[in-house]
Amino acid sequence: MITRGFAVLALVVAFATAAGASNDDAEKQCYASAINSFIAQKQRLLSVIPVPVGSRIAIRRLEEQFCSQTTQCATASMAKDAISLAASAIFDRCLQNEAKEVYDLVPRR
Repeated sequence: MITRGFAVLALVVAFATAAGASNDDAEKQCYASAINSFIAQKQRLLSVIPVPVGSRIAIRRLEEQFCSQTTQCATASMAKDAISLAASAIFDRCLQNEAKEVYDLVPRR
């Protein structure tokens, strides 16, 4: 499961770069904290094979929490009037990226 964790990390770093994340140390620390927490908790939930239904539900909630945290990281330095629209788009993209990774989805055209 470590490979999956690093794949998530790579996606988030790419997403943060695409979203225009600044080089601000506080923002980097925010992302690092969210990523490290997400990977550790997800590995714990995936440690039981087969993965119980309750753990699958917990993983989905964890993904939502992770996307919420990374959205807060991305919008922390934005002007207040831009946060609402940006936060919605960033959160949506994050959930899409998680679904693509987990289910090997191909985007619709």
